[in-house]
Amino acid sequence: MWLSLSSLYFIIYGEVILLIQPISKSTSFNGYQHPLKSLFKKGLMPSVVRGLYGEIINSANVSLEHLKPHSKGGATSLFNLALAERHKNSARGSHHLADFLSIEMLEQYLKQFNFRIKGLFDGFKYQKGVRETCIELGVGSNPKITAISNIYSSACIPELIQAKPKIPKKILRSIRNKAKKLNISA
Repeated sequence: MWLSLSSLYFIIYGEVILLIQPISKSTSFNGYQHPLKSLFKKGLMPSVVRGLYGEIINSANVSLEHLKPHSKGGATSLFNLALAERHKNSARGSHHLADFLSIEMLEQYLKQFNFRIKGLFDGFKYQKGVRETCIELGVGSNPKITAISNIYSSACIPELIQAKPKIPKKILRSIRNKAKKLNISA
């Protein structure tokens, strides 16, 4: 026997009554929160304009990139986090960091953090900790990524397209689109 009370449903089996509630619509996941991201969004890091992969970031598109993915045991701690553009972060997913980041790209990102915010953030400690984490994760060990570290400069796009490295389709599509915009053929 069924008995309905607004959006709750009861099923009665003899003396047992089961309560069935509809699954509520969950709110979308807005990403991880950390003081690194909060300080950036509040405009307290004006020298930081590019994300980990070289993309321009702002308060609307910034996300926290776990250097060692959260799904693989990476902590949401300062030295395991970097600021990245949301779509680049999603494109990497939980793939190995060394397949997406070269030492040169890492250094370009870290040089933006040559500052301290008294009592809130020490950019110099952040640089050292993130650099150590990335080295432990093998950044710089993938020769294909090292060779194409300036992935978005127009000078390297033809070589990148011809090399056909094993990188995610989303990123290759992005590179091809950039090449079309710049009228560069491979």
